[in-house]
Amino acid sequence: MNDWLIEVALKITFGVKTLAVMLFSMIPMFELKGGILIALKPKIGFNYGQAFLWGWLGSTVICIPLYFLLTLLFKWKPFARVETLARNKAKKLFSKSGQASPKKDFTNKFLGVLAFVAIPVPFTGVWTGTVIAKLLGLKWYWTALACAIGNAIAGGLIVLLAYLMGPKNLDLLLWILFTLVALALAYTLYRLARTNEVQETK
Repeated sequence: MNDWLIEVALKITFGVKTLAVMLFSMIPMFELKGGILIALKPKIGFNYGQAFLWGWLGSTVICIPLYFLLTLLFKWKPFARVETLARNKAKKLFSKSGQASPKKDFTNKFLGVLAFVAIPVPFTGVWTGTVIAKLLGLKWYWTALACAIGNAIAGGLIVLLAYLMGPKNLDLLLWILFTLVALALAYTLYRLARTNEVQETK
């Protein structure tokens, strides 16, 4: 991760390193993983415990405002069709509403979001987890709890990997994973759009 990005974050936060790490951790795609890695850079110089704490706090706190922002966006007509399509896909992946009691269905959704956020790879952080939780109909407080726990697990794994591999090697590995996941996501969205076009023409 380029040092100039860290310099920008430090300028924005008036040189307060904890705020710089939290700011990085709030940004989509960087999130907890990026926050921990910049915290371990010499320009920040945090130890593993500090990197985990401020990275986790910054990336988790964004969950609540994001949840309510999504509530407003989903009321806007241009997002209505996308929301319906995404909601159906999310329920197929994370919910078994047709086969379980309401309590069991809630548990499936909650644990599904928690497990998703806990995976320490790109695109599985709090931002995506919050969107999925909102689509599944989880309340904001359950969403925040699932994301907080899952994010803590992911943070622990990232710190462990950084310790075993070294921050530089982990940084490179995450960028490679980011590229692969981004390509897979783009392909999936393309296939989904093609499927919808075929269905509309019938």
